[in-house]
Amino acid sequence: MTELEFCKQIEYICRYEHRYMWLRTGSFDEVLAYLEGYSGGAKVERHGHHTFTVPFCHWLAIKFSAERKPEKANSDILSWDEYREIFPDQEEAIANLPILYREFAESKHLKHLGY
Repeated sequence: MTELEFCKQIEYICRYEHRYMWLRTGSFDEVLAYLEGYSGGAKVERHGHHTFTVPFCHWLAIKFSAERKPEKANSDILSWDEYREIFPDQEEAIANLPILYREFAESKHLKHLGY
């Protein structure tokens, strides 16, 4: 499955009404766990990494470089905790996940990052 095909699943599970059909609490961490499991079963392109999130978090680190705390600025990966802190609450973090993943999947940065 390509990243663009996976965007549809991210968009689906991040919608409020769908999240609570498939997940017990619908929390940010539960959404990530679901997507990680789904991506493994669907064989989403991972570009040689053990998880689909590594290339995405690498891209997020560049995109949100201005918002990062100085002590984290040297890392080339944006952690999920850092991602969550960018938004005022977990609902905003979840709502922005499919938007950002689509931007990542359509991005020319993939080639720049070596993916």
